[in-house]
Parts: sequence; C-alpha cells; structure tokens
Amino acid sequence: CPQRPKASSRISVVVVAATAVATVAVATALAGALGISQASARRRVEMAAAREGVRDPEARKRIANDLLDNALKEAESAETSPGAGLDALLEARPEDENFMLED
Repeated sequence: CPQRPKASSRISVVVVAATAVATVAVATALAGALGISQASARRRVEMAAAREGVRDPEARKRIANDLLDNALKEAESAETSPGAGLDALLEARPEDENFMLED
C-alpha cells in the first residue's frame, strides 16, 4: 500500500508549481515586449538563470521580472517602435536607389 505524501510536501509542490506558472506568465509578457516567441523568452530567462547559477523557481521568477522591467524601460526610452530598426535597414540609400540586378 503506497504512502500518501505529507501535507507539507503537497503544499510545497503547489507553491513551486504556482511559481513556475507565474514565471511562464512573466516570460510571455517578456516575449510580447521584445517581439520574440514565447520559447525564446523562456530561453532567455533560463540562460540568465544559468549565468547567475540559480535553479529555484523564485529566483527564476525574479530574473524574468528583471528582464521584463529592462525590456519595458528600453521600449519607453526608444523613440521608435521595435520594427523601425528593420525598416531603416531595408530603406535604400541615396547612392543605391537606382541599382537593379540584371536577370
């Protein structure tokens, strides 16, 4: 007959699961702020956690919040939208405006 886990261990599992869900929610917000996929945002959080050498869910949630705060600050300080950088790269320079490739 298997033993049931103690109530304190069940509570700690619930707390860890809730923290992990909160970390994923923050990573989703980070993905939206940076204009990247959710998987990329989670990867950024994981890489930052690995750099700091932390493994617990609370620390990962703190790191995700820090990354989100930094992304939001950069978005506020930027004068243009995130896609404006790509638009600037795709514009033709005056010396290249009439350039055409031959078939």
